[in-house]
Amino acid sequence: MALTSLLRSRRFAARQAEATRKLILFHLQQERFALPLDAVQKVVILSDIYSDPQSPNVILTGYQDKKIVLLDVGHQVFGSTPSQYLYLKAYLDQDDTNKSQLAQLQQHLLIVQNSAGKVAGLPINGQPSLQRVPESSFVAVPFDYVFGGKMQCLSSVMVKTESETLFLLDPEQLVEV
Repeated sequence: MALTSLLRSRRFAARQAEATRKLILFHLQQERFALPLDAVQKVVILSDIYSDPQSPNVILTGYQDKKIVLLDVGHQVFGSTPSQYLYLKAYLDQDDTNKSQLAQLQQHLLIVQNSAGKVAGLPINGQPSLQRVPESSFVAVPFDYVFGGKMQCLSSVMVKTESETLFLLDPEQLVEV
């Protein structure tokens, strides 16, 4: 009987794993990024997009019968214009035949929401993945990334594992920019 209790307690101790966070992982340019799962409402295939008549530099898409702004990720995160945004701008300038060909690329859209409820679309080229990341994998972002202007909209932490480094984006900064 004592042996059974000892085995049960060892199994229970093994199950008492480290706390984890659920993250949505994706690529932007050549870097890997993540957003907290609770900041992402949904992942959808990007479909119809159009310019805002009052602001031609703003690109919109429809989501649940509402217009949402597509984020200029290259400008907001990298301080430049990314290939995804150029693709979207080019899409708007094409005729209907080219639009249908470009639409077949199936660009994904992360519907991101900040704590105030403001929603925006984050276009990404590949399919994102969901991953549980142990708390011990979160480390402080190096000083030169935060204050050196290399990237913006970063959280104060990043995920560092043996195989990769993921930059955790701050949904508050990302949606408000």
